[in-house]
This record gives sequence, structure tokens and C-alpha cells, in this order.
Amino acid sequence: MVENRHVQTEARSIASDARSTRGLSDTESEILRDLLKQDEAFGALVTAQWNAVLVDADEHDINDSVEKLARDGAGHLSEAIDDIINTRIEQAKAIDELASEIQEPWGQALALFDAGFETADDLAGVDQERLYTTDGVTRSVAARITAKPWGQESDK
Repeated sequence: MVENRHVQTEARSIASDARSTRGLSDTESEILRDLLKQDEAFGALVTAQWNAVLVDADEHDINDSVEKLARDGAGHLSEAIDDIINTRIEQAKAIDELASEIQEPWGQALALFDAGFETADDLAGVDQERLYTTDGVTRSVAARITAKPWGQESDK
């Protein structure tokens, strides 16, 4: 997980903005925030962009062309950050959908998603011990997940 307070603040701000500008639900926004907070590439890019913006020719005894290069670099970093945000938004939506589908909190769905399970059908026949030991899912969630008939029609 990225520890830099600036990166965490940026992740929180982006998630909040995405709720209104991209129509994310509150849950999707929370998931997005957590995905960005733990994304090391996002953290590195945000930190690099922050530092590039801070380059000031007058304050740092450098010439204007160095400052311009830093500012141009910040713009390119912004494009890379936007690509990560778009990817994480799609993942947040998929995780929220998985949580609804398996009727588990989104934090549990995130653990399953990180383990490679993107739909309830992906969980069909999965071994409880594998979920716990290999995929890092808690024992209680692993037990609930493997007790459900994924990929089969249920008798409602």
C-alpha cells in the first residue's frame, strides 16, 4: 500500500470527483479510492507529477527551459495517471458487481477479484482451502463462498 499522504489525499479526491463526474455509486467510489491508494504505479506517477510541478526556475536556480521540461513532463504524467484511473474505475465497477452477485461486502469481493475471480461463475468448484491459503480470503468468507452453488441455477 502506498503510504504517501499526498497520494492518499489524491486518491480520495479523485474517487470523490468520479462519483459526480463519472456517475459512480458511493460504493464504487470507495472501491476506486482503495484501489488507487494501494496502486504503486499510481503513487509513483502522482509523486513524480507533484515534484515536476514544484520545479520553479526562480526558486531553484535553474533556467526556464528546465522548468518548461518539468511542466511538459507533468502533463505527460497526467495522461498516464488518467489511464490508471480509467482502468481502476472499470475494476471498481466490476468489484461492486461481483459483491452484489455473491452477496458479500465489497472488501471481500476485492480480495476475490485480486485473486482472479471476476464473476460468481469463476467461483464454481473452487476449493475452500485454496481460497484461504493461496488467495488470502478469510476462512469464514471462503466457507460461505464454497457453500454456494455458483454457476448453477438455484431453487429460489
